[in-house]
Amino acid sequence: IITGQIMDIEYKTEHNPTCKIHFFWELARAKDFHEFSQRIQSIIGRLGFTDFAFPRLNTTGMQLGALNTNQDILNLHESEEFNNYNIVVKHAHVATTPIFSSTIEQYISNAPFETELFKRNHDFFRICKCYGYYDFYNIPIKAFNGNGNGNAMLSVTTKKMKSSHFQRQIAKHEQDLNQLAQAIDYVGTRKFPESFLNSKLGERGVEAER
Repeated sequence: IITGQIMDIEYKTEHNPTCKIHFFWELARAKDFHEFSQRIQSIIGRLGFTDFAFPRLNTTGMQLGALNTNQDILNLHESEEFNNYNIVVKHAHVATTPIFSSTIEQYISNAPFETELFKRNHDFFRICKCYGYYDFYNIPIKAFNGNGNGNAMLSVTTKKMKSSHFQRQIAKHEQDLNQLAQAIDYVGTRKFPESFLNSKLGERGVEAER
């Protein structure tokens, strides 16, 4: 079933059409959700990155589930201090334009005023750097099972890599990462809906769509 659905997707792209097909097929071959996550990690690694997260967003917030490779950053984000202040997540709720975390950090650092929102994000980025993560590339997409207010987002990073070097690495794989984000959401929602959508936030979104 999943292979038939995959072939219905429009593969026309000037970058590398076979690469997009490859991502869908590679993820669709996963036998369970754990293998699905491992296959994502393998692709991320081959592109030259060390960590990823794939949160799904809805009107009540963000659910990250098991699709992440850094529990420290996840715990930091879900802490009371930062959970409702993440500008990247707020951006991903309303837009599908990829953005570097360093772009937001630079903006709030150069702002002629300070707000609680800016302060919380500045502190969040500072702590991430203490863990060795100097920048993140965040790719919001429209969720395939969205009901008009649901997005998903692929976020990737490389530990101990300077932001300037990281951004050059992203430039080499920008289209590949966008295609990977689409493949993760498409395959995950169809082949592993219970694991992929199951969380205290995700369950409410699924019930709303029924």
